[in-house]
Amino acid sequence: MAELTLKYESLVFDIIQEYVNKNRTFNYNTILPFINSRFGKSNINLNNRGIKLIIQKLIKKGLISEGSKLTRTDVLSNPNRKDIFDFIKNNPGIYFNKLVEKLDLNPPVVGWHLKTLLKFKCIKYKKIENRKVYFIVNIEKDLLKLYYTLSKNKCKQIIDYFLMNNSAKKSQISNKLSMHHYTVNKYLDILEEYNLVKKSKKNFIFNIDYYKELLEQMK
Repeated sequence: MAELTLKYESLVFDIIQEYVNKNRTFNYNTILPFINSRFGKSNINLNNRGIKLIIQKLIKKGLISEGSKLTRTDVLSNPNRKDIFDFIKNNPGIYFNKLVEKLDLNPPVVGWHLKTLLKFKCIKYKKIENRKVYFIVNIEKDLLKLYYTLSKNKCKQIIDYFLMNNSAKKSQISNKLSMHHYTVNKYLDILEEYNLVKKSKKNFIFNIDYYKELLEQMK
């Protein structure tokens, strides 16, 4: 059964896409007769149990959603939703108020589009420092805190300093950036925890190759 459902998964999705394209709402029960009628015309031998298994898989993957007139294919066709998705992709770890501010959209509009993106598994979120922060789905779970930290302005300043100097002492960073030593220490600890910097005596050495890998994950 597993091989059979995999074989017909894309076909079932295409039929559901055809169904919702006619301005119909996807409903688990009413879609079955529609799929059966399409399969009947093409002599495909897949029973209701097999169709239900495929639908469950499509829902789990976020390709379709109960009660929606959209599929994953349609989600980013809305310009505002596409802007929100792209901004999250390019700024992992962004939080709600910053999205509203940067995109100059009304909070209810941003909230509604975020719910849709979450429902179709285009993005995910994690609560960090009492904030719900957003990421695209392909960013590894263990790196969410790091990406959130990298989104902070002060951390960006420290990263930019390393990009120009490769290695530096804590006191140098603090003096050059006019940043309190406690703040510098806070961010260096996190960067060291994730192997973005390595301490060598009093110097911190920046791992530029790993930083490039992290940037690549955002694409």
